[in-house]
Amino acid sequence: MTVKLEDILTAVNEKIIVKYPSISVMASEDVKEGFIRPSFFTTLENISRTDYLRKFMRTLTVVIYYFPSDRYKYKLDTMEKTQAIESMFAHGLKVGTRTIQLVDSVESDVTDGVLSSRMEMQYYDVDDESSGGGGETEVKMQELDFGVSQDV
Repeated sequence: MTVKLEDILTAVNEKIIVKYPSISVMASEDVKEGFIRPSFFTTLENISRTDYLRKFMRTLTVVIYYFPSDRYKYKLDTMEKTQAIESMFAHGLKVGTRTIQLVDSVESDVTDGVLSSRMEMQYYDVDDESSGGGGETEVKMQELDFGVSQDV
């Protein structure tokens, strides 16, 4: 079964919720203003797909924003969250029965008191639609007769 983008984002959110159950986690497009601090916002960016017959390679960037409780005194809080995010994703991200590895390391920075952590992920998958879709079984060729006479 193909790994869906929404499953990746859900797995990221669930991992954060397990570590910080008292902090709200939202998709970054869901809230524009009026959110409660502290909060995490997550999104997927730079999504690309390279096709190889019935298989494809997916590359994407997971971005986690953290808005600390105090917008003016945030240094220790953002450092702790940076280290926690690095640890949470050090061994990849489990999505269903699959584990998707990071391409490189987690990159984090703080701008205007908001922590932004980015990690690029890459995985290979099978295209459900081109492989017969929905569980149809393929019939493989077993014997091929070229009809060439061997009376030469």
